[in-house]
Amino acid sequence: MLVTRELVELNRDAYLPNLAGSVNNLAIRLGEAGRREQALALATEASESHHELARANPEVSGPDAEQAESLVTALVENES
Repeated sequence: MLVTRELVELNRDAYLPNLAGSVNNLAIRLGEAGRREQALALATEASESHHELARANPEVSGPDAEQAESLVTALVENES
């Protein structure tokens, strides 16, 4: 993921969608493994990135933003 983060710094428009998706997938897997704190941090990052993308292109990225936000909500609710 480090390489993707570096690519995002070089060309945010081209690589942010890939990073957001990868971070979201990692958050899901960490949540499944019971590592909720780490999962929540990454899910929040993914949600922020997906929302940024949705502001620029709501038709394409809006569903991903909603899904990422749902993951954050699920992780928060499961912490209790």
